[in-house]
Amino acid sequence: MSSTTEIENRPIASQTENNLSIEVATLRAMELETVAQVSAAVSTILNLDQLLQEVVDLVKDRFGLYHVHIYLLDPSKEQLTLAAGAGEPGRLMLAQGHRIALNRKQSLVASAARLREGVVVNDVTLEPNFLPNVYLPNTRSEMAIPLILADEVIGVLDVQSESVGRFSADDVRVKTILGQQIAVAVRNARVFELTQHQLRLQEANLTIAEFFRDTELTVEEGLERALNVILDVFRADNVTMLAYDNQNQNWNEDAWAGVEIPQIVSVSGAGAYPHATQAFETGQVVVVEDTRRHPDFPPELLVKEPGVKSSLALPLVVGGTIRKVFVVNYLSRLHLF
Repeated sequence: MSSTTEIENRPIASQTENNLSIEVATLRAMELETVAQVSAAVSTILNLDQLLQEVVDLVKDRFGLYHVHIYLLDPSKEQLTLAAGAGEPGRLMLAQGHRIALNRKQSLVASAARLREGVVVNDVTLEPNFLPNVYLPNTRSEMAIPLILADEVIGVLDVQSESVGRFSADDVRVKTILGQQIAVAVRNARVFELTQHQLRLQEANLTIAEFFRDTELTVEEGLERALNVILDVFRADNVTMLAYDNQNQNWNEDAWAGVEIPQIVSVSGAGAYPHATQAFETGQVVVVEDTRRHPDFPPELLVKEPGVKSSLALPLVVGGTIRKVFVVNYLSRLHLF
């Protein structure tokens, strides 16, 4: 038989539970509304870098988080490359070309991509698979959400909090919805950029050919304009034209545009530019997305500022013969071709 006190307390307890349920439901509704607002804000942005930066900044601000960043899976499907990060920590990590191997065990980001589902750690001090970050010393809880499009993982949304126990199962569901929206936006931006790049490349080919046919231009003037067109088409930091001297078996810098790389003049041996050599010998475009992972990339171009993060070698064919190689360089961050 229940006591009078127990009977009197039941309505109070029930009312408290109802109030909590209403608060939780209201919070989730607000979070879903925030997801819709973020999605609407970025839906018209077709520049991928700008899109992702806007996403991390908005998510950090609207959800009151310590840090937010987004990784994209590279074409080899072996590395998750940091594509955008909020605030100064994000800027520093981007400048360093921060990456996480997909098979790395000590990483929530890599785990989320491998498992294809959200991963939460609500006390990182107790989690052996937490990967500490020197730029984010106050992280206490973390949630990583895979970005999946057409059943394929394309990246990871990673959010962090200064509070222990910050993330719940409902947070995973809400951020998974957001992740789906981000994945669609990334796809749209990539399709747009690819189309625009192809159009710019066609225009560049015509423009460069026109420069070299223009008898009123000197060779130097035509070359300068061609280099600037390539710089614009590839949105690179530097373009250098190299000529290979068969007699002396070394590379010579003929011209450059964009940011100067002074140490290029000191790198001239036959094997100094392996990707340029490959382009020169095969007539094919050669891509080096991460110069640090290339076994033979000139160390002088890696350790000295401005260091080359990514590079592309384009053979210049004249009359069916490869004459020179344009080397397109990215200095501020890794570039995914």
